[in-house]
Amino acid sequence: MVTLSNEEIVSALLSNGTNKATADALGISESYLYKRMRTPAFQATLKEAKAIVFKTFLESAQRNMIDAVSTMVEIMNNQDCSPQIRLNAAQAVVSTVTRLQNSAVTERKENEYLSWSI
Repeated sequence: MVTLSNEEIVSALLSNGTNKATADALGISESYLYKRMRTPAFQATLKEAKAIVFKTFLESAQRNMIDAVSTMVEIMNNQDCSPQIRLNAAQAVVSTVTRLQNSAVTERKENEYLSWSI
């Protein structure tokens, strides 16, 4: 039997929709997969992979944020759109900007805390 690394199993988990599909793709039993998933080393590898995936997703979202807000503003200002659609776009702009401001405040506080704790 070929020994799979934690990285190979995590990659398969991220590529397949279910644990069963992952086990099938790797040619292992589900029970073996669950056994490996319970180990601290696997949990650490999975946590790191999730952090990388989340960071990549967040960076992609940030790159597209300007276009997204611009599109919402365009719809909001388009007199050919119905008032309800324009209102929805305006609410989306306000909501997005508010979340971004809150995130910036949170990040600033975290960075201040980290600079004090170092």
